[in-house]
Amino acid sequence: MAETQYATVIADSSSTVNMRTKAKSNAALGERVPIGARVEVLGTVGSWTKVKFGSRIGYVMTWSLTAEQDQEPDEDLTLEERVTRLERRVALLEASDGAVG
Repeated sequence: MAETQYATVIADSSSTVNMRTKAKSNAALGERVPIGARVEVLGTVGSWTKVKFGSRIGYVMTWSLTAEQDQEPDEDLTLEERVTRLERRVALLEASDGAVG
């Protein structure tokens, strides 16, 4: 079974982040997610991340999320699970910073 991934909503100049119904900036607004809210990460589509907030599912810009560090320790995971976790972290970093390293 795949590990559930969570992230925290962040932003510099607002109290909420727009969650869209599709991975497009002109898509309908599905929800306004408060800064600091915890969301479940369901996947990525380009520069968008599909998330679940409460019972709602939608898309937020990946730069508006930061991966949570309170997940189970890497040493408790199989090699395949560790690789998957690292790939997710790299994808989040690349999307938010434009580069890794």
